[in-house]
Amino acid sequence: MKQKQKKGQLEVGKRYRGYGVLNEYGEFNFEPENTGSRAGIIKQIVVRDGVNLSHTKDNIIVHMKIRKSSNQRDYLRDIMQKVDILLGLLREYDI
Repeated sequence: MKQKQKKGQLEVGKRYRGYGVLNEYGEFNFEPENTGSRAGIIKQIVVRDGVNLSHTKDNIIVHMKIRKSSNQRDYLRDIMQKVDILLGLLREYDI
């Protein structure tokens, strides 16, 4: 079952700075520019072996890069390797 899309917090007719992306599935995503008091709120910690770790005041943000594959086992193996790297980074850095 498909989840319902929620309305964004953007005003109709107002111009916003930022960027838009049209993905391969025909979906258009718009990311408004972080300006004003929200600028610089995400702070980069480290990028290592395909794992990007950053943080905000209340959250830790993790991005993992894995190779495409036709096998689910390859995905699971790659994700578990990245989680191992992530746990090492969390032990290494006092966040």
